Amino acid sequence: MIPYYSKFKFIIILTALFTLFALSTLTSASWHGLTPGKYEVGFKTIEKYDQGRTYLSKYDYFGNLIERERARPIQICLWYPAEADPEEQRMVYGEYNFPYPEDDRFFNIVGRYQGQDNGYLFYSFQNDYGIVLDFLSVEMNAVKDAAPADGKFPLLIYFTNFNSGIGDNVLLCEYLASKGYVVATSHSFGTHELTARNTQGDLETIISDKEFIFENIADFPFVDMNKIGSFGAGYGGLAAMLYPMRCGDIDAVMSLNGPFNVKENIEFTSNCPYFANINLTIPFMNIYGSDIGEIDLSLQDSLRYSERISINLRQTPRNAFNSYLLLSSSMPGRETVADDITRTSYKTICDYSLNFFDAYLKNSDSANKKIYGIPDKNKIAPELIAISFLPARDVPPTPAEFVQIIRGDGGVPKAVELYEKFKIEDPGHALFEEATFNQIGYNLLTMGDIDNALEIFRMNSEVYPNSCNVWDSYADGMTAAGDTAGVVECMRKAMEVMPNDSAVNEVFKNTIREHARRVLGDEEYEKYQHQ
Repeated sequence: MIPYYSKFKFIIILTALFTLFALSTLTSASWHGLTPGKYEVGFKTIEKYDQGRTYLSKYDYFGNLIERERARPIQICLWYPAEADPEEQRMVYGEYNFPYPEDDRFFNIVGRYQGQDNGYLFYSFQNDYGIVLDFLSVEMNAVKDAAPADGKFPLLIYFTNFNSGIGDNVLLCEYLASKGYVVATSHSFGTHELTARNTQGDLETIISDKEFIFENIADFPFVDMNKIGSFGAGYGGLAAMLYPMRCGDIDAVMSLNGPFNVKENIEFTSNCPYFANINLTIPFMNIYGSDIGEIDLSLQDSLRYSERISINLRQTPRNAFNSYLLLSSSMPGRETVADDITRTSYKTICDYSLNFFDAYLKNSDSANKKIYGIPDKNKIAPELIAISFLPARDVPPTPAEFVQIIRGDGGVPKAVELYEKFKIEDPGHALFEEATFNQIGYNLLTMGDIDNALEIFRMNSEVYPNSCNVWDSYADGMTAAGDTAGVVECMRKAMEVMPNDSAVNEVFKNTIREHARRVLGDEEYEKYQHQ
């Protein structure tokens, strides 16, 4: 038996040989029951160093300067609609296992990526050495460095599962490219080491890698930067969901078996930087299986400003959310590696992925109908799939947007209208900050716009009822309006909440107390001093 640790080294050495053998023996690509699009598929790599982030140490253990490139190495991998001869030689999986770099400096890191992918392959095929070697010769559908097709195409940013290779969903990526999408990805590796761990730090690093891709392909003439989606598998599905929460240019997001569907991972997800339900306002499709743990969709349900499509592939094992099993079935003598449920499930994933992005990036009515269609009408057995839909709530304006509404044509009346609307629809969501609104109220008083100033102070007092300063300011507005009773009531509220208001210092509280004494009189004022 070959020792497990030796398998990686052995496969790395033989990959090139198997790739050459495959290129000379395989002649036709298989779409495994999927109907390819009208485009041929091209694939290329672009090697860049992100000089704003370091990957390797500057000094060794003894403090000696290490002379090498220390910046984070990003190998951008692109599938795209291409102008290729249908008879042109196709790639094999071995070329995804070791995506040959244009930049010679990347050979070492790409070789390490290859070892990482080999580990994932062994895991996927229960350490069957023969299957892993045969798998490297499986013919794919892309043509290396083919000329891009004419036109601009929507961009899809793909997040691989942690510690898998760029080819973990290669069939889906090629399929989407054949349908008129540019799919961009990079290897998922850790902040300062190859292994990506399930930590918020590594998660943020991998999201930043995709932002780097975004920056470096923005000027490509065949990429439509006005139509962008993100998707990912496993922990890549979590990263894909978080990505649009910090990148406002994303138009639709999809996750394949993301860990946030499991109860034990909800707290981890909700504590990630940039996670906030207000930050996801685009359509979200969540496809997941049932064998990943105790299913809990409360986090998905909390994303109330997003239109959510939830697809539970009931009998689908977790290893059917990537291309490996389906592709392995095309190997001679390995036709039964993927069972019927796996084949059907992966085809379903591909079909729904395409329809989802077609509906929301290409505005396709027919794709939209297929997403919302009854499963058996989509030729999927109902016992294999459960689909649910959650509509998006109206998105409240951010505090900055709310201030702009007040200063714009809508003015305070429009702001009041929105405030009353979201006070009912989204209680607890603050549309504005206390200090900012207080200043706006006083600005309006200075301009003599008393009525609108009172509306501002009223809203502020309803959102921040425990602020003595808010009530004191409201009293100033009432004074300007000549409402003596209103002034008294506001100062009573200011004195009631003052003991528990830690946001105001004692100097300012003394100023409010003097105001209250003048308004309430000594006798009533003294009552509040003993509460």
